Amino acid sequence: MRLGQGPCRPADLPLLAVPVPVSVSVLPSLSPPLSSPASSRCHALRPLFVDAMKFSTAALSATLVALASGAAAQLEVIAPGGPNLWWIAESDNVVTWTCKTSPYTNFTVSIANKDVKVLTSPLPFISQQNNFDCSKLITKDQVNMAPATGYTIQLSNPFNLTDIYAESQEFEIKALGAPYPASSATPTLGGSATGSGAGSASATGSTPSATGGASGSNGASGLSAPGTLAAVAVAAFGLIFA
Repeated sequence: MRLGQGPCRPADLPLLAVPVPVSVSVLPSLSPPLSSPASSRCHALRPLFVDAMKFSTAALSATLVALASGAAAQLEVIAPGGPNLWWIAESDNVVTWTCKTSPYTNFTVSIANKDVKVLTSPLPFISQQNNFDCSKLITKDQVNMAPATGYTIQLSNPFNLTDIYAESQEFEIKALGAPYPASSATPTLGGSATGSGAGSASATGSTPSATGGASGSNGASGLSAPGTLAAVAVAAFGLIFA
């Protein structure tokens, strides 16, 4: 930043007051300091310099808060999704999402498949699902899809299904009689997040439960704190000093 057209020497810039012992006998011989035009300009611009620094600090704080909030606020589908979290056909299954970091209060839950021979378009099966439930038991009457791969769960705007808030990884619906995924394969929150509904399925293996939470692995983890904050800080400094 150029403070003026003339050069500003270090002596012209504001400095911390440091007490200097002065002999009484020297005081009468002190003459008024000479001021150059450049020095006058620098002194006149000191308030502007201080105000600019205050503004930069406030802008940095506001930018960091806004970017960090935006980065943390996200909705992702935890289960099903990926090779280790599948569904069983003609059985009860569970959907789990990151309710703790979701910026949405509710959404429509749909099932989709990239293969139009399996499913021509996304099929909504919950019109409005409250985010705070964190997980939901899906009965075989709500979703009864044929065994196949390439399925996904979509959480979307209730008023516009093409506005997809989050979509799971692709998963498989296995045939009736296949075992459920191991309970250890489903990520859990530090605290319990109880979903609505309870029940069992006829398939062998673990019984699906709408209890559990949303965080962590299987491609639906939240942002890493150290890396995210560092990126946010760099972005904020770039905005201020650009």
